[in-house]
Amino acid sequence: MLYVKRILYNVVHNALKYSPEGTEIHCSAEAKAHGGRINCKVKISDEGIGISQEFQNNMFDAYTQENRQVDPWANGQGLGLYVAKQLLEKIGGTIAVYSAVDLGTIVTVTMSFDIA
Repeated sequence: MLYVKRILYNVVHNALKYSPEGTEIHCSAEAKAHGGRINCKVKISDEGIGISQEFQNNMFDAYTQENRQVDPWANGQGLGLYVAKQLLEKIGGTIAVYSAVDLGTIVTVTMSFDIA
């Protein structure tokens, strides 16, 4: 569960960090039991600055940032998406990102867990 917390924190933190004040961030979660497992899908969408098509090829690399920021306080290490993806791979999950500059970003995280 620590991995799940870190994954979701990183994704939501990015949405907050790169969205101008007053814009909306939406989070939804879906969970379904199937074959002794729970399949979860979490979607976070924002109306932020978005990610350029060119940068999307590198957005999961460590220490990379596009450097298009809304505010100077938005500086980071460039590890948020990298860490999220690495942790998801450890637990057999996936992350998908759809983004367009000046329109926002939708991040979808899928995970599956044994029912205890």
